[in-house]
Amino acid sequence: HATAMRAGGVLLLSCVAYAHWKPSGSHTIEANANDLNEHVRGFANKTAGVTAVARPKNVRTGIFVYAAPFSGSTAMLQLLMSAGVATQCRNRRWECEEFRAWTPDLPVMKKLETLAGNWDLNEKNQQPLLFHKVGMPDEWSLNSDDSTFTHVIEKRPLPEAFTKNGIEHIDPHVILLWQPHCLHNYLSSHGARPNEEYIEMHQQFLGAYESLKEKNVDVTVVSFGDLIFKPDHVVKQLEHIPDLPKFDFDFVPTLGKDIFVENQFKAQGSVADYAIHVQQHEAAKHYDAKSGMCLGDKNAVQKLEFELSRAEL
Repeated sequence: HATAMRAGGVLLLSCVAYAHWKPSGSHTIEANANDLNEHVRGFANKTAGVTAVARPKNVRTGIFVYAAPFSGSTAMLQLLMSAGVATQCRNRRWECEEFRAWTPDLPVMKKLETLAGNWDLNEKNQQPLLFHKVGMPDEWSLNSDDSTFTHVIEKRPLPEAFTKNGIEHIDPHVILLWQPHCLHNYLSSHGARPNEEYIEMHQQFLGAYESLKEKNVDVTVVSFGDLIFKPDHVVKQLEHIPDLPKFDFDFVPTLGKDIFVENQFKAQGSVADYAIHVQQHEAAKHYDAKSGMCLGDKNAVQKLEFELSRAEL
C-alpha cells in the first residue's frame, strides 16, 4: 500500500501484541464519541508528506519497535505493514515473532540470515523490512554482542544474504511503544499487572530512550493510547522515518499473502476497527484521550507515564 518508495528500503524491528479481539460487525458508539470515530476512519489513508531524499542504494532503513508483550505491538505491526513494510510473517511462527524462528544461542550472523530468508531482498524491490516484533528494550536487546540491534548500530558487516543484494549498511530507527496502564488493565486478556511491574517497565522505556539518544540513534516514543485515539499524531511522529510514506488504518492483512495460518494471527479486522472497539470498551472510561493519561489518583505509575508522554514530543 505504500505509494512513493524512496531509494533504500526500511527494516522494521517491532515488539508488542493486540491480541484477543474480533470485530463485532457493528461499530455504533455513543454520540460524544462519534467525532473520534470519524477521526480514526478519516485518517485511513494518510501520506506522511515528507520529501524523498536520495541516498545510497546500499543503505536500508532499519526500524526496531520495542514494547511489552500483549500491549499493542500487533496493531503497530499492522499499521507498518499497511505502509508496505515486509514482516517476518513468512517464518510462519506465532504472531510473526522473529525470535521464535531460532534458539537463544544462535550466533547473531545466523539470526540475520534467518531474517533475510523471509524477505525479498532483491535490489529492485527496495521493500521496507521487519526485523523484530516483540520484547522490552532491556540491557541484552540494546547492548549484547548477540543482539541484532547491537550488530546494526555498531555497523558491523552484514551476512552475504544482504550484501549479495547490494545491502551494505542499515540506518536504524527505534520506536518505543508503551501502553498506559489503565488501557492494559481493561483490554488485556492476561489481566491487570501490579503497579510494581508497570513501574519497572516504564523505567526501562525511559532508560532506553535516554541511552539511545546518547548514542545518537533516532528514537521515537509512541503511546498505544495515541495509536488508538490520535492516529494523526502517530503519523506525524513517524513521518520522519524514510520509506514510510503512507499509512492505512483500514488495512486488513490478506491470508496467504501478508499473514499465514501458522502465524495464528489473533487480530481480525483493521487498526481502525480495533480503535472503535477500544472506544466502546470499559477501558475508554478510565483514559483521557486528550491528555493521553489515565484517570484517577496520581501515583508513581502515573508520574512515569507523564514522563513518557513528554518524551513523545
